[in-house]
Amino acid sequence: MIKRLTLILALSFSTNLLANDIEHFEAALAVVSMPEGEKFEEMIQGIVNQQVASDPSIRPIRRALEIFYRETFQSDEFIHGIANIQMDLFSYEELLQIKEMMDLPIFKKYEEIMPTFMTRNMQLGQQVVALKQDRLKELINAEHERIEKLQELDQQMNLTGSEQ
Repeated sequence: MIKRLTLILALSFSTNLLANDIEHFEAALAVVSMPEGEKFEEMIQGIVNQQVASDPSIRPIRRALEIFYRETFQSDEFIHGIANIQMDLFSYEELLQIKEMMDLPIFKKYEEIMPTFMTRNMQLGQQVVALKQDRLKELINAEHERIEKLQELDQQMNLTGSEQ
């Protein structure tokens, strides 16, 4: 009798856990927000542009990269993977709150202006870096001097065991 009761409780508990996991996953899927249409294409172009900028030799295969990223970012593996990450980071209740927040008009505006916001942040960063080039040069020169002093000290004392 006790074994049967334990088995019934275990089965009903595991069924509840499974139902909770499914609800949690569905809530996570509901907050996965992939750009669509023109915004999606802008995202793909941005990723490929960054890759081409860092490695110009891949320019001839640009089209293949675009197709690959479109397929990848629209795949169930990617979207479900994002949902699983959401499940790890947020409880079911938190995901419901996030979904409610995503339905607010201000969140829609936030999503719309985010690319402009990021672009302007990058421009500001470049401007500030350009204004501080003298400080960067000063730090680089100081680092070169420090390295030279360490190399001289090494030669004098043979600290690294290098042959002279």
